[in-house]
Amino acid sequence: SGVDQVRQNSIYFKYFDAMPTPLPIELVKFTGKEIYDYKNLVQWASGSESNNDFYTLERSADGVNFKEVYRVKGAGNSHSIRNYSYIDDYPEPQISYYRLKQTDYDGTTVTFKTIQVTMKGKILVPNGIHISPNPFQDSFTAEFDLPYEDEVHIQLVSVNGSILSDEVIHADKGTNVFNYTAPVNSKAGLYNIRVINKGKVIATSKLVKY
Repeated sequence: SGVDQVRQNSIYFKYFDAMPTPLPIELVKFTGKEIYDYKNLVQWASGSESNNDFYTLERSADGVNFKEVYRVKGAGNSHSIRNYSYIDDYPEPQISYYRLKQTDYDGTTVTFKTIQVTMKGKILVPNGIHISPNPFQDSFTAEFDLPYEDEVHIQLVSVNGSILSDEVIHADKGTNVFNYTAPVNSKAGLYNIRVINKGKVIATSKLVKY
């Protein structure tokens, strides 16, 4: 009857409206692995793209708190395989979590799955710093390893956490030797010296001033 036809059409349109909207990209690959010099290679590929403005790659140390490390333009509209890659020069010391986001021209964002890459080679966090002499009186030599070239902070810290000095140096890949002169106001006692790179303590050691 006419009433049944209207009811059927109503059901049909309700079902049609509930159908999921196609994703703006068809992600066919999203992988990561450790490569040379303690870096990570992250790769992904799309089978098709629709109104794709750009991709954002994010990294996390705990899989919860992410920050953007790379952004690249998308293909806009494409029906062929598109490959993308990024070399992360400064991954997390042991496990890096990566998350991929895609943004449309209208600002709509889709977040895809999270992957993790485990650092199987040399851990970026050395065992510590070799201090000589220790105990020291006015000055000492600090020796530490870094698996890449970068700027680092060398801090002398009291046992209660106060930073007595903070010096920035350009460290080389491999073994670095730093000659340190203690501040004139430093008292005898126990201290910590630490090397900080990109906001993280990558090496630390205790030392005594007499």
